Amino acid sequence: MMLYAESDIDFHFSTADWAVCRYDRHRYFKGWSGRGLKGVDFIAVWRQDKLIFMEVKNYNPRPNGKGGQTADAVRADPAILSDAFGEKIADTLTAIDAVRQYRQRRWWRRLAAWWFRRRKVGSSETAFWVRVCDLALSPQNCMAVLWLEGEELDASFRKTIEKRLAYELSALTAQVVVCNADSNPFREDGLTAKIAE
Repeated sequence: MMLYAESDIDFHFSTADWAVCRYDRHRYFKGWSGRGLKGVDFIAVWRQDKLIFMEVKNYNPRPNGKGGQTADAVRADPAILSDAFGEKIADTLTAIDAVRQYRQRRWWRRLAAWWFRRRKVGSSETAFWVRVCDLALSPQNCMAVLWLEGEELDASFRKTIEKRLAYELSALTAQVVVCNADSNPFREDGLTAKIAE
């Protein structure tokens, strides 16, 4: 079981179905963020063959007093949220493409990639990134997940954001999911979340 805390939410990923990278804290992202690229909170490989880009937004009152925009601001203009998430997905894919190109420059890296493709994706960081680079080549393999918590952001608001994102990201991902801890479509697949109290 892998445990990650993001925006006062504890995420538990089953190691059987998930390989996860805390992308916004990874060294690859740190190199690109200095050049103005944004990134999602998590990059995950789910069931060995689906690439997940996950961004977490928590608009509930926070125990530590932190928090950015309020739920009211997001409800008033959903484009703020959907445009920012779309930019993060596009920038993350740009960075993944740069990683793929870097790994293909040397013959021995290409040979190593061949070997790592035959290993389970969670077996090493290299196996993870080889799989991420391969899956990112086709939007059919990609899913955008916006984890959206907020007492005032009900199911109809999440559906509105989901439709908008599905349209905006149709060239980059095959599917968009907007969910929260109560409407978690991945629960049976080993992803659970608990909001900190």
